[in-house]
Amino acid sequence: MNLCHALKRTPLLVGGQIRCISLPRNKMLTTRVRRNTTALPRLNPEALHRAAIEKAVSKNVAVGRKIIPKPADYKPIVPDFKKIPEVFIRSKENSIVGLLKLNPFFFDCKPRKDILYLHIVWQLACRRQGTHKTKYKHEVAYTKKKMYRQKGTGRARHGNKTAPTFMKGGHAHPKRPRDYSYHLNRKVRLLALRMALTTKYQQGKLIIIDDLTLDSHKTFLSKAYLLNMIPTPVAMNGGVHILDGEVDKNFETSSWNLNWVDYLNVDEISVYEMMRRNRLILTTSALKKLEERFKKEIESST
Repeated sequence: MNLCHALKRTPLLVGGQIRCISLPRNKMLTTRVRRNTTALPRLNPEALHRAAIEKAVSKNVAVGRKIIPKPADYKPIVPDFKKIPEVFIRSKENSIVGLLKLNPFFFDCKPRKDILYLHIVWQLACRRQGTHKTKYKHEVAYTKKKMYRQKGTGRARHGNKTAPTFMKGGHAHPKRPRDYSYHLNRKVRLLALRMALTTKYQQGKLIIIDDLTLDSHKTFLSKAYLLNMIPTPVAMNGGVHILDGEVDKNFETSSWNLNWVDYLNVDEISVYEMMRRNRLILTTSALKKLEERFKKEIESST
């Protein structure tokens, strides 16, 4: 194009190529480029958007429309299709007595391994006694006399036998009594408890019983009662964790000799013990007591 302009020739498109052709001045091709006014807006798009908003607002004001804010207690009339966790209530004879609707606060949350891990590690750390102790070299019951003279023997230089380099000597960095417990937030502990209960319910390892009282303290009664409800391999290998609202003395005494049974009051509920055992057995009184204990948290969550 620049070459054609320098040679004063007219550029033409011939066969897909631009060629310079010499034409008289009176016959030179001239083209006029006109701007398409409808292709691009003359105004800034932001200005157009602002104008449209102003127009809509003025129209609403002219018609008399008002935007009524929703009240604070506004709730849409929509049916709740959320599933409520339910479980059968069993009797001593392992027969179904009724159907119980569980509280979603405890049995309808999303389990997380990290929260359960934090709680179990914290619980095991708080159990540690921390009474371990080893001795420094000055605490070992050995003589503090130098073993042999400093020079002339050809042997290495040593002091007494209590040095850490010798057998039965003191420790360079001995273990001293300490407290392994630390603080874990209460909300994390409560969340781990909810997740543990939900996990047992979702795995089908939760059993609800109406009553656990026994007439005698014999071991074979509680053993036959539990094995009638739970398969023998599962009970013997995995174990059973039982929580009751009020501890029955006969059942507590009869289950004392069974190493695969934990029978506790619901006030002593433990996430580690629940996750360690295969089955979880709760009485109806234990559920009521658990809901009364965390009544404020349940009301605040709804």
